[in-house]
Amino acid sequence: MTVFSLLLFFSCQSVQLTAASGGGGDGLPDVTSEMQSGRCESGPGAEGADSYFSGHFTINDTVVTGVERWTLFANSKWKAKGGRDCTIEWAITGTLSETGACTNCTQGVRFHAVADKSSNCPEELVLGRLLPDGRRVGGEAVDFDNSYAIAHGANNTARVFFAESGNLLGEGYHDATSFNYVSDHQCKWF
Repeated sequence: MTVFSLLLFFSCQSVQLTAASGGGGDGLPDVTSEMQSGRCESGPGAEGADSYFSGHFTINDTVVTGVERWTLFANSKWKAKGGRDCTIEWAITGTLSETGACTNCTQGVRFHAVADKSSNCPEELVLGRLLPDGRRVGGEAVDFDNSYAIAHGANNTARVFFAESGNLLGEGYHDATSFNYVSDHQCKWF
């Protein structure tokens, strides 16, 4: 499954983030501390991981920068086959934009995400499976473009939506120049 298809899959899910994991050190609460592991020990694929997406975006005038992460907590069956807790990270650059389908949102961002292929995840997960002819298929660390819409709430809470669909991506916090989020828990099976 590619990042694009994962993002489509998660377009119906929710999100949060922390300073230690990219919260930005800007005073926003560390919402990734609520990420839990051990909830994906058995399932249809046996080898798997607890999976979360998180992000932190900073806005300077109309310029948007930040980081998004896919964090995986390996289950015991994946660990037995060489899997491990790991993260794939994307550097974010973009601009402010319209809020799209999210009619209750107060801010929109459009961005390009560049994958850091030096992830600590297994190479096959990051780069894809190497075929006999030298091609790779299925790697998750791919660049992508997307747009989010943010609904600013009371007590500096934030809800982050996919701007095109209006589906909730996640929840976190905001201040005058930044916002963060982390997704709801999902199991990823390999």
